[in-house]
Amino acid sequence: MDFHRSQSSIGHLTCLISIDMANAFNAVDWNLLKAKIFLLNIPTYLKNIIANFLDNRSVVLHNHFKHYNKGIPQGSCLGPILWNVFLNDFLQLQFGNNIKVQAFADDLLIMIKAPASYCFTNLNALHVLAGIPPLDLKLKHDLRLFQLKHCNKELCSNGMVIHPTSLSFLKPILPPWNCASFPWTPFDDNLQGVLIFTDGSKMDNKVAGAFVVYHNSIETYHSTFRLSDHATVYMAELFAIYKAVEFLSLQNFEEAHIITDSRSVLQALQNVNNIDALVSRLKNIICCLKCKLHLHWIKAHVGFAGNERADCLAKSATNYPSVDIMVDFTPSIVKRLLHRTILEDWQNRWNLSTKGRSVYELYREVKVSRIPRQLFPEPAYYWPWNYRSPPS
Repeated sequence: MDFHRSQSSIGHLTCLISIDMANAFNAVDWNLLKAKIFLLNIPTYLKNIIANFLDNRSVVLHNHFKHYNKGIPQGSCLGPILWNVFLNDFLQLQFGNNIKVQAFADDLLIMIKAPASYCFTNLNALHVLAGIPPLDLKLKHDLRLFQLKHCNKELCSNGMVIHPTSLSFLKPILPPWNCASFPWTPFDDNLQGVLIFTDGSKMDNKVAGAFVVYHNSIETYHSTFRLSDHATVYMAELFAIYKAVEFLSLQNFEEAHIITDSRSVLQALQNVNNIDALVSRLKNIICCLKCKLHLHWIKAHVGFAGNERADCLAKSATNYPSVDIMVDFTPSIVKRLLHRTILEDWQNRWNLSTKGRSVYELYREVKVSRIPRQLFPEPAYYWPWNYRSPPS
């Protein structure tokens, strides 16, 4: 990195060539290696010990016999030393000030510096057009995640402090007999009895959920709650169903229907291989219910009274002054927060950059997407198919 930075400061480019030599340790010729060893300034008895160690070796397998005169013993302290001795002549070659060679075991890195002969496109604009965050921001993200997982270093992101002890990167293991599956069906307008509509919402970075109970088309009960700000809408939908099932466990209903517009939650409950902790808790409490429970999916915002009522309650709960349910940090939440931090840092860099301003006029917002966006309201190529009115 020092070599690269020193050249970048004077306007030079650095080319890196990485060479991984296949079967390198096994291909070292003993005669050449012993000749190099005898040229070293080391005691004679050490030279003789190594020379005798690499002499008169053979391999016998069943009735087959073969002399062995190549290869360095691996898995010992002597192996890397002999390899460095064998490679030392190459590392001592003088290539000039423009070339630097480094080696780590059998991997070689050749660094070449030279002035740029061509005008290269601004990298800031290329990152934005390709939808790929700058490499240094990605490395910063990976470093912070590594420090949280392996160095017990707390993480500060988006005003939140995440302690290493507050989350676990170990996935839970469920025994086969606890892998329950709960099927679901589309909602039918003709359903009668106990209907419970659930919903989750996120507004102004605040997350909340709600459920509302109807008995014979009459609202009899509702409940709302606010979750931690780092929670997702998916979690709010899960907790809404969880709270609804808790409510049912305290009642004496023989049969009930839970209706949600979250297909992903229903698919998680149907999937026997889902090992999410909250999904597992929800499955366990459903199994303990005394009443017969049916799960249904309803399309969101189609004007059905029960679904709209639950949606309205969930949105209003986001304005609660305090959090009712504290949600633990999960690896996916941590990665999402770090990803958001990358986008914020990238956006600030793009706003303050003095280069690529012509591209900035078209793409002011950075996004992780490689799909070009429509810049103009009426593309001229649509008019032959009557998708839009022809340009005047």
